[in-house]
Amino acid sequence: MPPNLDIFTLILLIMTISLILYTLLLSFIQRKASRETVKPKIITKISCMRDDYSEERDFKKGDYVGLVVGKCPKCEGNLLITAIYLIRGVKEKG
Repeated sequence: MPPNLDIFTLILLIMTISLILYTLLLSFIQRKASRETVKPKIITKISCMRDDYSEERDFKKGDYVGLVVGKCPKCEGNLLITAIYLIRGVKEKG
């Protein structure tokens, strides 16, 4: 041990090195966790105006509530978008 290195300086040096290593490890763990993002999924609900028929599909650009999107397969009535909502928790690796 060098003559001018007392016990207090040695403890301080060990604590500093430990703090640096802990910070680097924490940064690595956070960076790895941020790569796995949770992407929300947008769903469009389509219902018949005259019948109890309904279906759900992925949202398409241009969808809005009240948009007529076709004919009902059961009664030939109009199908329109009745709801657009978000489902959270779809994991995606990026």
